[in-house]
Order: sequence, then C-alpha cells, then structure tokens
Amino acid sequence: MAERITEVKNRFVAMFDIRIQPSVFCFNPRTAPSGPGSFPISHRIDTEMKPIWQQIFDSSRLHVPVIFVLGLLIFFPLLGARDFWDHENEYAEITRVMLLDGNYMLPVFNGAPWGDRPIFSFWLALAVSWLAGEVNEWTVRLPSAVSAMVLMLVYYHFLKKHFDPRAAFLSTVVVASSLLTVHVERHLPANMLCFLLLVLSMFLFMEVLVFESKRPLHIYGAWLTL
Repeated sequence: MAERITEVKNRFVAMFDIRIQPSVFCFNPRTAPSGPGSFPISHRIDTEMKPIWQQIFDSSRLHVPVIFVLGLLIFFPLLGARDFWDHENEYAEITRVMLLDGNYMLPVFNGAPWGDRPIFSFWLALAVSWLAGEVNEWTVRLPSAVSAMVLMLVYYHFLKKHFDPRAAFLSTVVVASSLLTVHVERHLPANMLCFLLLVLSMFLFMEVLVFESKRPLHIYGAWLTL
C-alpha cells in the first residue's frame, strides 16, 4: 500500500512539474526565491488569491458567522407567507386560547385537554404572540426558526470541540440545508424545539459517558434537557 501511495504521489508531482525544496516552501510569488529546488513560478500558490469559499472553510473564526448568516437566510425569510397547514392549526388555536383565557398550564383544543406536545413550545409561541399583540403564522413559527438556529450552533460547537473544525463546519452546513431540517422548521413548529432539546441532551450525555466530563452542568443538563 505504501509503495502504491508513493507511486501515485510521484505521478502527481511529475504531471504538474512540482519541485519542492524541503527547507523552503513558498506561497507568495513576490517573495519566493527562484532557482533549483524551489517552486516554478507557474505553480506557486498565493494565499491572497484563494477563493472565498476556501478562506471560509479554512478559517475557524469565520465558521460561526457564516453559519449564523446561513441560518438567517434559510430559517427566517417568509415565515408568515403562507397559511397554517395541518397540525399548525392545532398549535395556533392552542396558543390563541392560552392568550385569551390566561390558562398557561393546560393546553386546550376544541374545549378538551390536548397533550400531544410538551407545553414549553406553546409558551414560546405565546410569548412571541403576546409581544406582537396577536396570534398569526409568524408568531407561531418564529420559535421554531430560533430553535433551528440554536440547534445548528450547538451542533457545530460540539463537533468542533471533539473533532476537526472544518468537518464540523461542513457537516453543520449540510444539516442546516437539508430538506428534512427545513421541512420540520417550517411545517412542524413544536417538533423543532423537541429536536433541539433531544440533540442537546444527547451531546451532554456523550460529554459525561464518552468523554468522561465531571462538570455538573453536563451531568444535570443532560437529564434536564431530556
């Protein structure tokens, strides 16, 4: 296997006529030395000419801002552009009844108790609706969009902490732009908050059981978010 890898590397070097001096590895053609053993001018790499996507990919300082902007573009635009679909009608009606009756502890739908989803998701929609002064498509879906954004940041932070930052960034972009993530965030508002808490709980349990963390925040937080 080692001989095969060496053969492939030699073919690659011969194909592009690359000559590398062990003690000198030059990236800037304006300051690079010339002569035998250095890069030919046509094959030297100038970091100033790197594509913007490669600069973002290589710089971990840009990952969080890019993920944040990507989340704003994917999760938040046109939240109130369409009417309620399917189960969204139930979520909106329960929130409206809470806002009118002041009964914040028992979700009620069509006069009967409704316990299909955790009540915390309705509290978030209720808080946004109270601030907006009404219950509408935007106020019901906004907590789901915020939950999706927080989920992407949590996902990236965990993978960056225990794995490679570039792999964490790439996988977070894939998850954020996947059809299932967008569908749940847009059409099943209560589910996205559940996904956030379950993923957060899973990551905290991994901190304790896999990475042997002793921090009380990880231990108690794993059970609390579950």
